[in-house]
Amino acid sequence: MNRKLTLTLTGAAIAFATGLLFSGASHANTVEFSLTSDHCTGGCLGTATSAGTITITDVSTGVVSVNVSLASGFQFVSTGFDTDIGFNLAGNPTITYSGVTAGFTPTGSNPQSAGSLHMDGTGFFEYGVTCTACGSGGSNPQPGPVNFTITDGATFSTASFQQNAAGQFFAVDLIGNGNTGAVDASVPVPAPIVGAGLPGLIMACGGLLALARRRRQLVV
Repeated sequence: MNRKLTLTLTGAAIAFATGLLFSGASHANTVEFSLTSDHCTGGCLGTATSAGTITITDVSTGVVSVNVSLASGFQFVSTGFDTDIGFNLAGNPTITYSGVTAGFTPTGSNPQSAGSLHMDGTGFFEYGVTCTACGSGGSNPQPGPVNFTITDGATFSTASFQQNAAGQFFAVDLIGNGNTGAVDASVPVPAPIVGAGLPGLIMACGGLLALARRRRQLVV
């Protein structure tokens, strides 16, 4: 009976650890950026440390989803830049947008080719999305979030996003603290390593196995 218990625990521990390992490996790659660099005249951030986040996720080969969520107190506007949400991609591919949040549209055309879209102090970006629901200046601001999916039909991925000449990955035209302007994200937010807790879980399983063996020895 004790031998059966040991074998059962052994099998369960191996299955548990293996399941964790492979489930972690199968997760889509997600990268998050924080809007922390303030280029607004008078300052949009105020006492806040971030105006929100931009999260990009690999959906499948050549397909990436983008989510732009602003923090409380901030909203999307369209103050006259060439685009309202700007970003750059390595290799300058032609991309196609889908699932764009209502009130926003790809800047210029869809499909969209790499261009030169100026966003004030944040520099120039190749690609962008415009807030069509926003009024001029800071009028009729939109709370978001803004979601869209982009594809180039090839090898495009989250790794394709790159900084522009000014060092920014993304920039967003927004209103906050009573001021309008561009706030950018220049550094990805550090993410936890997938499977980082696995060693501790394996050790716990090992402890259960050791306990079962010890119990068997005492009975014998």
